[in-house]
Amino acid sequence: MRLVVRSAALSPKARPAWLPEVLPLLADSRIPWEIRRQATARLLRLVPDRLRYVRPLLQALTHGLTSQQKWECLRWLQEAVPRCHALDRWLARWDQRRRWRCPRCQRYLPRPEFVTHLWHVHGLIYDHQRRRVCMPHRLARLAARRWQQTGQNAELDQVWLWNGTAGLRRCLRSPATTPEDWHALLGQAGVRHQGLCPRCLTELPASLPPELPPLTVTTHRLSTFDWCVEILTGPCWHVTRVRAPDQDYRLVQIRPSPRLLACLAALAAAAVVLIVVPARLVPWPLLLISLTIYGLVRFLLRHQADRIDQLIDAAWQYLVPQARLDRDDHLRWLTRLCQASMGQGSPAVRQDVLYPILQRLSETSPTDQPERWRTRGAAEALWLDDLAMDETKTLAALLQRLEVVFRGDAPWLYAEALLAAWPLRNDANKFRHRLQIMLQMVAFQLGWTPRQLKTLCDLAPAIAHWLRPDAPALLAQRYALWHLPYSPAWSPQIITVFELVQRWPTLAEHWLAEYPDLLWLERWDPQHEPALGPIIITASGVCLAGYRSLNPEATIELKAVGRALNYDGQWLYTWQPLPDTLPQRLRDWLRFLNDFLEMIPDDTATPLFHQALSSLVRPCPQCRLPLLVPPGKIARRAAVPSRRQPLSRSGPDFSSQLHRRHK
Repeated sequence: MRLVVRSAALSPKARPAWLPEVLPLLADSRIPWEIRRQATARLLRLVPDRLRYVRPLLQALTHGLTSQQKWECLRWLQEAVPRCHALDRWLARWDQRRRWRCPRCQRYLPRPEFVTHLWHVHGLIYDHQRRRVCMPHRLARLAARRWQQTGQNAELDQVWLWNGTAGLRRCLRSPATTPEDWHALLGQAGVRHQGLCPRCLTELPASLPPELPPLTVTTHRLSTFDWCVEILTGPCWHVTRVRAPDQDYRLVQIRPSPRLLACLAALAAAAVVLIVVPARLVPWPLLLISLTIYGLVRFLLRHQADRIDQLIDAAWQYLVPQARLDRDDHLRWLTRLCQASMGQGSPAVRQDVLYPILQRLSETSPTDQPERWRTRGAAEALWLDDLAMDETKTLAALLQRLEVVFRGDAPWLYAEALLAAWPLRNDANKFRHRLQIMLQMVAFQLGWTPRQLKTLCDLAPAIAHWLRPDAPALLAQRYALWHLPYSPAWSPQIITVFELVQRWPTLAEHWLAEYPDLLWLERWDPQHEPALGPIIITASGVCLAGYRSLNPEATIELKAVGRALNYDGQWLYTWQPLPDTLPQRLRDWLRFLNDFLEMIPDDTATPLFHQALSSLVRPCPQCRLPLLVPPGKIARRAAVPSRRQPLSRSGPDFSSQLHRRHK
């Protein structure tokens, strides 16, 4: 080691002079092996990177070693010395000369060919760390054991590398796994619109097929596979090109453009002026009159039909009559066209084609043909939009069709297609809160529970857009409110949120937009209500004039001769004296709301089954479990109904307790 230190102090050209003194020490077996190996690694960093200096060091160090020991020593030096090209070349020549014996067929091969031969011929892997040949599942088992000890996801990647997706599923079935460990499998399943079995983690197709993509619509073209409508407009001509799977033709329509009509009008006006007025007085007035006529005609013809409306009208006029209702690809294209026509095109052009299609689909729509039901749902949504009825009649017609699905008399794909088209309307958000509450009323009336509705929302994204509230707990609260058999008796002007959307639709939209978790509403005083508003009871507190509280022991009192109200530390001032019964009324509401929220039962223990959900159950091919499969998530087990138990649930037991407490 002293020689190594002295050699480091010399210049690079003078360092090789010390090699004759170092080589006998490196070959001396009386010196410990670890010291000689470390000294060789340091000398390789000091001497020039040439084979005539590196070779004596390697030969002196490996003197008297076996072939396997020499190989391991050279590999260690290659990893210990960061940069030594001579050592790399020496090791490469050693690899080319050395032959590895296959444990199965007893063939001798170079190392690269040996590793390839093991994998492609025998399905074995050479473990470089332990210098042995092993099966892939052994490495996967070791990686799975390390993952259970460390929890690092990199070990799961090794399991997937050696054993594939099936081996990764077997590894994740252990009790030590968490839902976060399934993120990779769930991502892969979600891309393919599939879910995972909770027991064996097998990929299953989703209960509902994926949504159809929208049509490609531009200003000149409406197209998809084998279906195309293209409009080419020139200065004075109009060409419509139509392409269907079985035909391809062009319709040439000669139609003057606004620019051509304006030019003709300006020329006609100039000709009239030249006939009436002498030629010497014409030049400047003629130019002014022509420009005025040209601009006036262009202004009057500015309200021509939109280009997208023309494309949709041409598709309904020329392509839809060629569609066949007995072919699934034609039905899918017709569904996408109905969704693209919401709020676009002319209803008068397509009504002669749309109504016969609806009649044919309504007459013959068996349950085993899902594409017919999906096309029927999209066509009925377009038909309701074209009728241009008021919101009340539109919602009534929509709920009448959805009630059939919630009852189980129609497939869910019909409701999915019916509701998927409504967000495309420009005014769809005007009645979103009303439709959400009215859908929940229909479901609660037919015996649905909050857990079943949440499962349905996971399976059907279009239904979830209209049915699922923003707050997760709001569905259970409205379910409890629906089964509550009475209202507080201190005022006859108390109505629930379900009665609100039926009595005052316009006010309901306004109040629900401001208070999405509204439960009750009380019209407490006609004299003060125009200024302060009604008493609004929500899941987050009792509200009056924008002030809210959820404390059942809140301090509520009147001050300043009834013109000031202390509402849980919030001061409200009015010009007119407030009634003396207002503080007690607010206290009663706070206590009643507190008891109501505390007694809402937990619905997680109820059996996840409903008669209408039976069509969405998919059995697992491995473990034979009946499952409801949402895309990209863990499937949920569907309980098989018993013959002795009815399918619908009665009201919750907490209603009688709440009634006895406030009786």
